[in-house]
Amino acid sequence: MKRKKSLGQCFLSDPEYLDAETEIISPNQKFVLEIGGGDGRLTERLVSLGAKKVYVVEKDPEYALLLRKKFATNNVEVIEDDFLDVKPFKVDIICGNIPYYISSAITFKLQEWRFRRAVLMYQKEFGEKMCDTGNQKSRLSFFTQYYFECEPLFTIPHTAFSPAPKVDSILLELIPKEVDPLPPTVSNVISALFQHRLKTIRATLKIICKGNKAPGRLPTIDELASHIDLSKRIFELSSDEILLLGKEIAQEIELSDRTTD
Repeated sequence: MKRKKSLGQCFLSDPEYLDAETEIISPNQKFVLEIGGGDGRLTERLVSLGAKKVYVVEKDPEYALLLRKKFATNNVEVIEDDFLDVKPFKVDIICGNIPYYISSAITFKLQEWRFRRAVLMYQKEFGEKMCDTGNQKSRLSFFTQYYFECEPLFTIPHTAFSPAPKVDSILLELIPKEVDPLPPTVSNVISALFQHRLKTIRATLKIICKGNKAPGRLPTIDELASHIDLSKRIFELSSDEILLLGKEIAQEIELSDRTTD
């Protein structure tokens, strides 16, 4: 079948990497959800290794039909939809060689799902950024590591795919952490801090305060953030410092909003 570039269809074709991926997924007697079933080459391995049930989310109607025919006699349920639009339900494992152009959206969507672990393939540079804890940390890495334990497993060369992309890939394992979801205000503040990642934190806070119509709040922010060097950039802080700063600034904005009301 003709691949659709608009859907990021580029399939892992090397059987050794497919087998290695399936062994790591370890689907035996598990409820598994696969993102992007394609022609079913990973699906058939999940079935052969004893998955209790496989839910395959496939957006392309032609491939969804192919999957229904191919696995008609197996315990496979094909969900013809965009994963981003699927209402979350409980599974043991989420896996798949996901479309790279919506990798970020899929990763954030995972926060809504209940699962034990995810084994997903990302574009190599993107996946490394997700797990970064150094000066390359970003909005993506912060939120990924707040909600999940993130572990790189192995790299897959671009030659293992058909058609071969220009970049290599990486397989990651994500294990959900038992943490409370961040309130929207806190998430928005942290996102804003990373949006201006090359500015000092003090300069970014001025932008945030101005955007929230609270320009007179900087002295209070200085007090609240007295434990942080405001001349630093956001990526120079630890994850704990970023979280604390986000909560403090969000609280200040909420107090300001209530005072204005």
